[in-house]
Amino acid sequence: MMVRRIAAVLLLASLPACGGVSSPSNNKTETFPGVVPKGGVGPVVIFNSKSGELTITVTNLTPTVPSSTQFALVYGQSISGTCQGIDQRFVTVGFPVTEVTYSSGLYCVQLTDYFGLFPADETYTLTVNHP
Repeated sequence: MMVRRIAAVLLLASLPACGGVSSPSNNKTETFPGVVPKGGVGPVVIFNSKSGELTITVTNLTPTVPSSTQFALVYGQSISGTCQGIDQRFVTVGFPVTEVTYSSGLYCVQLTDYFGLFPADETYTLTVNHP
């Protein structure tokens, strides 16, 4: 019984060295600019991530919109330059979206003026904190 416990502890201790899930404290932050057309869909933002927790935040929209203005943030995997959505959230500027990547690869984010609430084309700044 003791041998099994020791083996289990050694196995768990070796997982991070084998490319296991990264700790959020080891994440890096990337900043991406873009434009969402009024009533339309913005460009696909692609980033390379390891497995672990990531946070996506739209930090700025210009021209400024009221703080309650919602838009869609689509998160997914990038396949042949297309964002294959895994999750879609309705967010406001400054609202962080936390997701988990289960394997290393190319991931993506795309913003949409889903409700048609933008008064004009909006230039945005997006940050992705990821492993």
